[in-house]
Amino acid sequence: MNSLSKISRLGISAVFMGAAMFMSSCSKEEAQAPEPRIDLTSDLNDLDGNAKINDLAPSIPQTAGLACKGCQAVGWTNSNWNANVPTGTSTSTSLWGIAPWIKALRGNDETASFITTSAIEYAGGGARSYVDATIKNLTPGKTYAINVLISTTKTWDTDYVKSAILTITHFNLAPVNYFETNFHGKTGQWIPQTIVFKAVADKAKLGFGVNVAGANVTGYANISVGPNAIKQLD
Repeated sequence: MNSLSKISRLGISAVFMGAAMFMSSCSKEEAQAPEPRIDLTSDLNDLDGNAKINDLAPSIPQTAGLACKGCQAVGWTNSNWNANVPTGTSTSTSLWGIAPWIKALRGNDETASFITTSAIEYAGGGARSYVDATIKNLTPGKTYAINVLISTTKTWDTDYVKSAILTITHFNLAPVNYFETNFHGKTGQWIPQTIVFKAVADKAKLGFGVNVAGANVTGYANISVGPNAIKQLD
């Protein structure tokens, strides 16, 4: 009986030891098994209908910057450089931050500084400067609106210009969209302008410059583009 009892006890111990080893082995296998991966991409891509997490909103550079002759805000370039008709950044009170305007422009923080273009008309010809910036993240076929402010200002030895132009170009993919503003009766003040166009590619260019200046005198036209200036209409 004693020997059987010992054998029984040994048998029971062996069973528990085997079970413990099996459970330990299972635990190690479970610990080593990789956790299942969860792919959130497709789920996130389906949020809000067809919205994509990598989609970027349309954008255009702002015009605010350090006042100086010959410099523009980041993203803007002088696309028709001519020393006789410079471009640069001005303030609401002065040309290039140097020569006072005869009449200061009334506005807000967004119009405290802006880009200025110039032109001159003379017998047999004339010259005009022109600036542009790239509009990004467009969807071809969609319609967009850009809201800007434009103005004409003068110093003691210059004059107001008669009109200015805004253009939308599509990198030679389509005709130019052309918008002219006449400054008659609207000198020395900001004039809101809304430009509506249909995208033909993922990028386009907004251009601005003086269209008609006064005879035999230099004139200036200004453009102010603030944050969130562009929106998709459809």
